[in-house]
Amino acid sequence: MCLFLALNSFSQIWYVNSGGDDGNGGTSSGDAFASIGAANAAATSGDFVIIEGTITQENQVVFDKDLNIIGTSNATINRLPGATYRLFFCDTDNVSLSFEDLVLNGGAAEFPGGAFATFKNVDVSFTRCTFNDFDTSASTSPNVNGGAIILNGFGTANFDGCVFNNNTAGGDGGAIFANTSGSLQIKDCLFNGNESKRATGVGGAVASWQAVKLNIIGSTFYDNTADFFGGAIWSAGTETTSSFENITVFNNRTLATGANPSVGGGCRVSADPRPFLVVNSLFYGNEYGVGPGSSPSGPSDMVLANPLSATVINTLSGTTIPTPVDGSGGDTVTSSNLAADLTSSNLMFNVASGFVEYGLPAPGDPTPINFGSDGEDVGAWDSMLTLSSNNFEIQNGFEIYTDSNRNLIEIKNNLDQQISVEIFDIVGKLVFKVNKLGSKVFINSNNMPSGVYIAVIKTKNANGAKKFLIN
Repeated sequence: MCLFLALNSFSQIWYVNSGGDDGNGGTSSGDAFASIGAANAAATSGDFVIIEGTITQENQVVFDKDLNIIGTSNATINRLPGATYRLFFCDTDNVSLSFEDLVLNGGAAEFPGGAFATFKNVDVSFTRCTFNDFDTSASTSPNVNGGAIILNGFGTANFDGCVFNNNTAGGDGGAIFANTSGSLQIKDCLFNGNESKRATGVGGAVASWQAVKLNIIGSTFYDNTADFFGGAIWSAGTETTSSFENITVFNNRTLATGANPSVGGGCRVSADPRPFLVVNSLFYGNEYGVGPGSSPSGPSDMVLANPLSATVINTLSGTTIPTPVDGSGGDTVTSSNLAADLTSSNLMFNVASGFVEYGLPAPGDPTPINFGSDGEDVGAWDSMLTLSSNNFEIQNGFEIYTDSNRNLIEIKNNLDQQISVEIFDIVGKLVFKVNKLGSKVFINSNNMPSGVYIAVIKTKNANGAKKFLIN
């Protein structure tokens, strides 16, 4: 792995690995610390901590300064077997923390937020991190919200390209709980098998309350469970710029008996008098009342409860509450099907890709294919089936040059509009993406093996593609 760090003249790099010792200096891989706690104690604000390989963390690490925690060599952080401490905590205002390329493995946790917690004005980001099996449901403490993450009165929290697997909260937010105030953005993430596990638990994957700004983009929610409301997502409060964009909410559920579809087997945005935007999104196959002995039960995909003022654009939902979204709260619905039958689309969760994917349906059947207003399919996954009808103007409106000597790819945009560019290898794996490209972009191809690649170019109204070769 090639590591690039945005160092300033005062930054120091500290190393942690399984072969290290907390009596070492920590300034090189061969002289590494054994614990993040030792690196945190040695570091000053703005420093970088490099985690190499697999380590076992023996206690909670408390941060009080700006730090960047970066994993290499498949970095994995485990807790001691049987331990119940939280991994990371920040209790200092105006601190900025970033975590990248880490696998965090949990287990039973005594306190809310088994992986990370803050109750201060803290900015935190997690990029390409995986959270596995954090569980606060057996805690003896009250209000153990947030199986993996709890954010309360925070600054900003960004999750980009992260995976949350099988996390459980003894309160709200099986994976993430956010409350009071702050801005929470979740982008290109997967939430799989998380649960809010108590009689009144809401948000099987994500729960946000009060003045929290919640923006979820390009993310997939599959097989999450809430005991009460919002099988995958619960959003309640007063913030006026929250939104869902290109998300997929599929096969999630609520368990409570005696409920009705308004609990939101997929998601519930609560009845607060505020605007809320849903665009290019897919809600399907979600249910309510599916716990043992529960009655009644049935489909319940998207709930936008009045007097919420919802704007819904290019969105598909199997069932929607109210039915129809009736405008009593100022709702507007554009180019959407909120009672869609997608049986022939053959929706299924692909474990390998981490997306809910679908096949080409029968002609005339309602389908997510090519339904979005952004040039991509509705939902988090883009089938690219529309590429068979390339647009001649787009096809000739961009140029691709490769420079093997400098390991660079240059893409030039000759169109009078911005374009998005995605590059796939020959087996269909996405290796590069840029949105809103102006005149040109240079891409470092050092980590791209020799072979055939496909560049997919999209404008607002059409698509195009070109093959090119890296020698």
